[in-house]
Amino acid sequence: MPYRQAIARSRRSHSYWNEPIDALVNSAMSSQGSLDIAKVRSLFPSLSSQTPFIYADNAGGSQCSKPVIDRIVDYLSNTNVQLCTDYSLARVSTDRVDLGKETARILFNASNTDEIALGSSSTLLMENLVRAVEGDLDDEDEIIVTGEHEGGDRLLW
Repeated sequence: MPYRQAIARSRRSHSYWNEPIDALVNSAMSSQGSLDIAKVRSLFPSLSSQTPFIYADNAGGSQCSKPVIDRIVDYLSNTNVQLCTDYSLARVSTDRVDLGKETARILFNASNTDEIALGSSSTLLMENLVRAVEGDLDDEDEIIVTGEHEGGDRLLW
């Protein structure tokens, strides 16, 4: 389902939809259409804290924006149930996860949501990938791992 149709369906079907993603993106733009850094920084609570840290994070410790935090709290508070079952709250929860996968599909230009895997960390996802293909690799097969990956992810291969 195309992204905008999924958003529209979600808005019509469920009361949990707070702020359209388009509005979030637009809130970070200046009136001239350029990215407003002050607005972007204001979306990240950790950047306004009084701790004397510089957040030069990697994939293992990325900072979350307030809208993401709000969505996670809302999901866990209102729709955190078993996915893919047939009672009404489970259908709402499944729709929310499916909408996230559809958004990721669009972001990464994937052909369909079957190409999208969600997980708690890139390291866990890499571990799952390695375990899934390890029996299919032959001695002459090569895996190319770039230097941008975390050390733990490289060690898996």
